[in-house]
Amino acid sequence: MIDVSGPVTIGNSRIGLHMALSGAALIYAAEPSIAALVAEGRLRVVLEEWGSRGEAFHIYYSSRRQVPSSLRLLIDLIREIRPMGF
Repeated sequence: MIDVSGPVTIGNSRIGLHMALSGAALIYAAEPSIAALVAEGRLRVVLEEWGSRGEAFHIYYSSRRQVPSSLRLLIDLIREIRPMGF
């Protein structure tokens, strides 16, 4: 763990991204969500050794019959954004 002193901790990704784009912050973000910004040179990867090396997210739930509506919405969103995990 890295202890970073600073006046602001942001839990909102839009605000964090805006701050990073303006040079005022570092953000921890999923690569696909910032890949275009990195390719354009608007953001750059730092602390690369601290990044996740996992291939994907996985969702495990106990029953397909009684899936809570909020979980169903999340699963549908993930499938829409990244169909079949690709």
